[in-house]
Amino acid sequence: MLGKVSDSTPYARMSPLLLGYVTVTYVISGPIRTPLLMDFLNTPEKLDRRMTHVPMGRFGEAVEQAKAVVFRMSPSLFSTNDRD
Repeated sequence: MLGKVSDSTPYARMSPLLLGYVTVTYVISGPIRTPLLMDFLNTPEKLDRRMTHVPMGRFGEAVEQAKAVVFRMSPSLFSTNDRD
């Protein structure tokens, strides 16, 4: 979610000085391939059961998530939404 703080934002009512100066952005990832996850999904049955909930059909990689976070924190993000 990306947007300016409005009067209806609860924390904006607590801090009027922040109104219009706070940008909220986040990355929601699916399951990331890690050694711990792969150790847990150590049988074909467990892996198949988990993969039914993964729309892309594969686990994400940590570097993919890191690149998404770096992009969300960069000035390039604002040019994709016509923001200053």
